[in-house]
Amino acid sequence: MKLQFVVPGKVIVPPVFVNDIAVFYYKNAANQGFLLFYKWSTYTNSMELQKTVTVTGDTSAPANYQKYSLVRVATGVIFKVAGATAFKFYKTSDYTYTESAVTWSAGTATVGTASAAAQQLL
Repeated sequence: MKLQFVVPGKVIVPPVFVNDIAVFYYKNAANQGFLLFYKWSTYTNSMELQKTVTVTGDTSAPANYQKYSLVRVATGVIFKVAGATAFKFYKTSDYTYTESAVTWSAGTATVGTASAAAQQLL
């Protein structure tokens, strides 16, 4: 279970850090999800919002319930919210925050039948 910080109208979970970038995921009271990318500024000595991405997924879950995967990799983060059909990679290493699809290969392993919407990274 992930720790949650509750702010009226929002649920925010701890960020994932990739070098000087902090990536937050939160859902507002209207059950809309967002990824927020903050960069550390040595000039202001604080975190500054660089980009906001609206994400879609499981809107049937209560707004105060989070079910998602947000994993740090060397050059960015991999993200998937419950109910979404695909994992997304967001590149942070060049500060473009570009989104691209993530593909998975099981090689020769037999994995059986799986639903993309049910997958999570732990």
